[in-house]
Amino acid sequence: MFKQLAKESILYGAVKIITAGLTFLTIPFFTRVFSIEDYGTISLITSVSLLLPILYGLSLETAYTRYFNDPNFIPEVLLQDIVKFQTLYGIVIVTFGLIITYILLKWLDLYSIISPLAVVLISAFIVRYVALAQAYYRMKHDLGSYVSISLISSVVGALTSVGLVYYFGTISAYFVGMLTGAIISVCYASVRSRKLLDGVSKTQLSNIRILLSFSLPLIPAAIATYFNSSLDKWMLATYHSNVEVAIYTVGMSMASIATMGISILSIAFLPHSMKIIQKENDVANILLEKSLRYYSVIASIGVILLQLISILLVELIAPIEYTNAVSIVGYLAINAVFFGYTYFSTLGSWKAKRTSDYSWAIGLGVVLNLLLNFVLVPPFGIIGAAISTASGTLLTVIISFSLSHIRHKFMYSFGTLIITNLLVITWVTGFVQSNTFNLSLSFCILSGVITMFLVLILSFYHFPSELKQLLK
Repeated sequence: MFKQLAKESILYGAVKIITAGLTFLTIPFFTRVFSIEDYGTISLITSVSLLLPILYGLSLETAYTRYFNDPNFIPEVLLQDIVKFQTLYGIVIVTFGLIITYILLKWLDLYSIISPLAVVLISAFIVRYVALAQAYYRMKHDLGSYVSISLISSVVGALTSVGLVYYFGTISAYFVGMLTGAIISVCYASVRSRKLLDGVSKTQLSNIRILLSFSLPLIPAAIATYFNSSLDKWMLATYHSNVEVAIYTVGMSMASIATMGISILSIAFLPHSMKIIQKENDVANILLEKSLRYYSVIASIGVILLQLISILLVELIAPIEYTNAVSIVGYLAINAVFFGYTYFSTLGSWKAKRTSDYSWAIGLGVVLNLLLNFVLVPPFGIIGAAISTASGTLLTVIISFSLSHIRHKFMYSFGTLIITNLLVITWVTGFVQSNTFNLSLSFCILSGVITMFLVLILSFYHFPSELKQLLK
């Protein structure tokens, strides 16, 4: 299992690196073409677009992955049901969304963002079909189809946006480029999946009720996840300005390297985890404990390395006005690591089919995030926002592990996990405060190397043979 997981992680990683790398390379262009305030506005509109897939998708994609390996269901029929349902449902939602958006923004006298938001509403609906195709091919381990669809979706959207912004220089042009990429990728996915989709018009939606009974309890969790990742920007805009939002966005872009790494592992791990939880408990415990330990080590070392190179990255991707973005990279990378733990913390609940557990966990995490934003953002700005977000996600992980353990006991090395994360958090905090304590960059690098060494020793001192295998 681990060899196949490693193989798929490498391939998924290559795709993520190419697509995310291309997006990352466009940041220097956009931060220089747009004013820092306009770039902050784009970030706020983009944060709205992250909510739309939740409203359109109803977490059916997650339900699909849950029942894909269930012998009582045919994966192709499940997908056909979802495609037909989301088409009918999505048309209604898009229509109402466009009407409400126009009325609301006209009432608020925000004419300048009516067009971008309308484009975003349509793009998010179209992208749902791409996400469904990706889910199907990922669960089938059809890496070629998954890779080609993912590359076309990301590459075309990024390049088109750059071209349109270059010629028109407007915020709307940025989002029209993304819409163009979505349309082209859906056309390609439809051709690629032609045989699979032949039965869509004939399907009776017989499985939708079962899928919705699993997915709808996840909606609060998905919405809470959105607020957990977007609340900070709106709080910064409220208490400070769009300039702070722009700086925060650049910091998030650098931290997205960590998010990308986490998503690579999660994309590869999810199909395997659904198989693992079907195994005997002793076997499942061994596989999950090893997987979590490897993830923790790789993620912890990645956070330290990313924080160190962020000093160089910010000079490459943005003008000097964005320099302060370095101060939040480590905290946001830690937040990404915490979120990655939820792929383990929810498995007991998934095994027991108690999907509402995660909704409770992330809901309480968002409450903490909101409260901390009110306390920390006004005096500390972007650092306060980053700490608030990471703290909310940490609470989610703690509650999620606790509830999952009650539902079905998968055993993990929690002591090692806690100490490892405390080491990394302590180092990142020291790095951020290095100017206050007059610490040189050389000292930060040396202490970072020592912290990485301690993480390795702590995680593998009982498992020397495994460490040798891991390093081969």
